[in-house]
Amino acid sequence: MGDLNRRSIRQSKKLEIETQCNDVFFLLVWVAATIYVITVASSWGDTALDEDQDTLDNGTVLLSDSKVQLIYRLMLKEMGIAGALSIPMLFVLMFAAEFLIWTAIVLAVSMNWLVGGIFSYYLYGSGQADGYYWVPAVCFGAFGAFIAAWAYCVRHRIDFAGSSIAVACKAVLEQPMLFVVAFVTLALQLAWIAAAILALLGADDQATTDEGEAFAILGHILILLWGIYVFKYILHVVVSDSVGDWWDNTNCFGSTTKSLLDTCTLRLGSICFGALLVALLGTIKALFDFLAYETRTQGNCVLYAFYCCFSAIAGCLESIMKFFNRYTFSYVGIYGYSYLHAGQEVLDLFNQRGWTTVVNDQLIENVLWVASVMISILTGVCGISLIKDDDEFRDLSGSFAIAFFMGCTCGYAMSTTLFSVISAGATAVLVLFAEDDEILRLYHRDEFDQLDDAWRKIYPNEYQKSVKGDDKV
Repeated sequence: MGDLNRRSIRQSKKLEIETQCNDVFFLLVWVAATIYVITVASSWGDTALDEDQDTLDNGTVLLSDSKVQLIYRLMLKEMGIAGALSIPMLFVLMFAAEFLIWTAIVLAVSMNWLVGGIFSYYLYGSGQADGYYWVPAVCFGAFGAFIAAWAYCVRHRIDFAGSSIAVACKAVLEQPMLFVVAFVTLALQLAWIAAAILALLGADDQATTDEGEAFAILGHILILLWGIYVFKYILHVVVSDSVGDWWDNTNCFGSTTKSLLDTCTLRLGSICFGALLVALLGTIKALFDFLAYETRTQGNCVLYAFYCCFSAIAGCLESIMKFFNRYTFSYVGIYGYSYLHAGQEVLDLFNQRGWTTVVNDQLIENVLWVASVMISILTGVCGISLIKDDDEFRDLSGSFAIAFFMGCTCGYAMSTTLFSVISAGATAVLVLFAEDDEILRLYHRDEFDQLDDAWRKIYPNEYQKSVKGDDKV
């Protein structure tokens, strides 16, 4: 029998860390930015909108139109259907994640080959390719073959990725308040976008020079992106902390609320720090995109190519930072580290399990995307069923297309919001399994065996941890 009184590594590290608000400077800057956005939006936003009163009046008339009301009602029904479909999908992910991963890979390979074939067939039939109609088939076919070869190379890691998703689903389903937090953060993101855009319009309206207008737009884009990422990472940190509580068996009633309070106080400075870095890179990319557009309209090919290259570099750096932040904020949530301390821990993790970490993350994101697409399509089909007997809605031009595509949009938005919890949970599972798998064996033996067996398939010779069969809790 294992020692159930053993203190987890997570608990030990938390005792060593002084309970305090980390990265306070960035928290203060974030508070100042929030006050600024609210002040500018309330002071100058109305003035900017008054200048477009005709547009607002037309929008008001449109929103009150009876046909638009029909669409609103259908959208609400489709959102309910999407939510109802997403919950069973969580259990599918728990028990059939590996199958969905292989489905995602097969779809990716098939779609590349299909698209390449269609493009080449079209070029061949149109006679516009001058003997090079085969190029799309070769390019897309080669990329599809590359995906197939990659899948073969990482086939043993697919089982571990599926097991990570299954364990994450088990952990978050025992704490359903996490899904409430997900929708609250989504609502806050939408509210922030509305306020930031209103502030942008107000600041742009008050600018007296072209330089001032450009500075206002660039600064408000930075603030807009910063807020979006802050709310996104708040959810990630809350989920990571909650999964950590489940991992070492310290979760109890109200633990999600406690995680949320800790995240919005002690860890908010670290979240603001990491979100600011991503927002800066996103703003730089937006700047180079704008400069590339301007130079292209002026016919300056050299500067256009120059700005496009820098935009691509900024985009790559932004993607890398987003990937890095996923694991950094898992450490922030699990242990309460500052952002820089958590970043150092992530570098150590990548040094130990770099390839497995990258592959695991990519496979998890792919399977969650496939699940979201499945739900979006099903929601669209259900939307068509809803309007079959609705003569008033069917009087609209393209009623079936509206119902289907609006259902797909609602389904994708709803499912990705719910699955963001699973994604954050799976990242936390990988971190916790790398840090302290023994505590999982003591309190959640079935989940430990699932992860342990999958990990042994990756490293059958190197991984020689002895687990006694009679040591079950």
